[in-house]
Amino acid sequence: SSPLRKSIIISYHHRCSLCGKLPSGTSLLIKNTRKMGRCTESLAIIVSISGVISSALYTYVYFVGQRATFFNEIQTHYASTEIMGSFDLLEDLMHTVGSDKYPEEFVRLKTLARKQEIGDLLAEEKPTATPTPRELELQSLGQRLDIARRRIFYYLVKLSSLEKLGYVPTEMLREFPGRTRAMHALRLLQPLVDASRTTYGLPMEEHLQVLESIRSIFNITISEQQGASSCFGGKCRDEL
Repeated sequence: SSPLRKSIIISYHHRCSLCGKLPSGTSLLIKNTRKMGRCTESLAIIVSISGVISSALYTYVYFVGQRATFFNEIQTHYASTEIMGSFDLLEDLMHTVGSDKYPEEFVRLKTLARKQEIGDLLAEEKPTATPTPRELELQSLGQRLDIARRRIFYYLVKLSSLEKLGYVPTEMLREFPGRTRAMHALRLLQPLVDASRTTYGLPMEEHLQVLESIRSIFNITISEQQGASSCFGGKCRDEL
């Protein structure tokens, strides 16, 4: 009789499970398990969404921090002794010889410096006359002027690249170095680029593209660029 009783009980539970009619304790356990499953799924979704939000927030904070870092670097670079000295040197040349002769005199001094460099290289093959102290001074000045031009130009390259890549937005660049400083740099560099292209027969496309990019960033027209400057030594009266 005992095996028969077990068989009846098993058959009963099997029919109950098929019909969805289980004893109250078993039914309650299933309901609680289902509720726990739904809670677990909801918790997993919440955790997943929180992870996405946290990741996005971290990325935003990191990106903003990087912008601040680059912006600070732009300010520090502009205030460096090398950049300030470069502005001083080019401005001194412009004010000494006048705006009209400024690009011509720059090219003349730069050419003297280049000839001296080539002459030094060929000195062993073809002895040349020893330059006078005055000529040496002019050659040294030509070298320093060209270095000054390069330093200011590559500062503008940095501004253009950071803005193009999205590391520093246009609004921040218009805050610093600002429109007036950018215009002053263009007034110093554009005549030198144009004169060098004419004298040496070089296209200098990269230089022209960078200068055009700076005009676009700071919304500077050609006519404004050709006007009188209110800056000296890289410092502008309306931005001090």
